[in-house]
Amino acid sequence: MSQKPEWQSPISPNRPPVPKTWHWLASLCVSVIALGTTTYFVAREQLPDEVEDELEPEEILISLGAPAQRLEPPPPPPSDLPPPPPMEAPPKLAERAEDAPPPEAPPQPRPVFQPVVSGPPSSGFGEGVGDAPPAPPPPLPPPPPRLNPDFTTISTKAYVSRVRYPRRAVLDQLEGLGMLAVTVERSGRVRGYNLRQSTGHRILDREILRVAEEVTQLDPLPVEYTLQSAVILIPFNFFIG
Repeated sequence: MSQKPEWQSPISPNRPPVPKTWHWLASLCVSVIALGTTTYFVAREQLPDEVEDELEPEEILISLGAPAQRLEPPPPPPSDLPPPPPMEAPPKLAERAEDAPPPEAPPQPRPVFQPVVSGPPSSGFGEGVGDAPPAPPPPLPPPPPRLNPDFTTISTKAYVSRVRYPRRAVLDQLEGLGMLAVTVERSGRVRGYNLRQSTGHRILDREILRVAEEVTQLDPLPVEYTLQSAVILIPFNFFIG
């Protein structure tokens, strides 16, 4: 008979007890109980889904006062309705035979001629039949009076004599012809002006308007001119010779 080796362990100085047979049986019972409990709860969670699939849906009506009634589907529409009337086929045009004579054209109405009665012109009292002579056209208005050319020349000199050719326009070789329309009263006072024609260069147009601001009085209108005001055109010719 061999002897058991001596127990040596730095953690536990005493030898652990040897498990008995009833220890193994107790452990096996605990394991069986735990496995059975787990299987029961798993089967209980899956049971409601299987039962709900087997139940048939049922319609329930909840009423406040009257007993609940089952909802019934509406009755089907009656099937003994009269059929719709048949669609009428469009009328077919009769085909014309190849050897048939051409159709006759409808008769044209006869023109009605009215007799023309000639006679002396009517006097306005219902006697006689005829066309009255056309009324003469209204006379043309008289042409507007023309200013004396000497007045226009003197007025042009009053404007052109004040022009100063801009230095920058001379350096840039800018030339052009501008036209200033001036309204003059009978007394010679300048009522207004406007640039009727541009020279094509802004710097030259500004010089024309500067001169127009300075001139406020011209000679009175000629005696033979019957209107109370006149419009004269003053040319401004910018030319570098």
